[in-house]
Amino acid sequence: MDKKTKPLVSVVLPTHNREQLLKEAIQSVSEQKLQDFELIIIDDASDNKVDAAYLKTKFKIDKLIVKRNIVSQGGAESKNIGVSLAKGKYIAFLDDDDKLSPLYLQSAVDLLELESTVNLVFMGVSWFGTKSDAGEKNYDKAMKKVLELSRPELINNKYYLFDEKLTYALLETIPMAFQRPVTRRSYFNLIGNYDKECLLWDCDWAVRAALMGKCFLIKKGLYCQRVDNQGYS
Repeated sequence: MDKKTKPLVSVVLPTHNREQLLKEAIQSVSEQKLQDFELIIIDDASDNKVDAAYLKTKFKIDKLIVKRNIVSQGGAESKNIGVSLAKGKYIAFLDDDDKLSPLYLQSAVDLLELESTVNLVFMGVSWFGTKSDAGEKNYDKAMKKVLELSRPELINNKYYLFDEKLTYALLETIPMAFQRPVTRRSYFNLIGNYDKECLLWDCDWAVRAALMGKCFLIKKGLYCQRVDNQGYS
């Protein structure tokens, strides 16, 4: 990746006191098939300061930025701060206790590049950890309800194309996939920041995004969601 050019994708990763899990998350980013990215880590006032130089060397990621919050701002505002620093055409997000499948960025960008009139891709979720079965069961139930209510177009048995009916479906239930967006940076700015005053801020953003027009959902569970009693949000 040419250091003089802007990255294609900015991956925003907020973290707080999860040193080992953070390394697993970063490892999954470093293993992406699409390597034209920058990784922006927002250290949300962790007890042990995140060391950017160490992480760059360990994971061989040239475009790695660490921004430290002196006082904890929470997950929503930390992601907003990350977006404000982003230089990529596209924005993706990763929580510090989760992982990305190696095809995560490539799959989302390929779809957005192919369909220039659509600005947002929601990403299917797979589950791991001690309570993954319960998470997956609840997710499948919620997804079934959303699909029944919104009646999206299934394309090539790989992804769904939603219209405005998605908004009404999300008012009933918001499966985790709709909390895992990859979007054009300009479109994120149009929708607006995550609302740090809202308890379910990622759900709130999904509803606002659905109101703006068509969007995709990739069926395959490329976002790997950990269910292990962790509590940072």
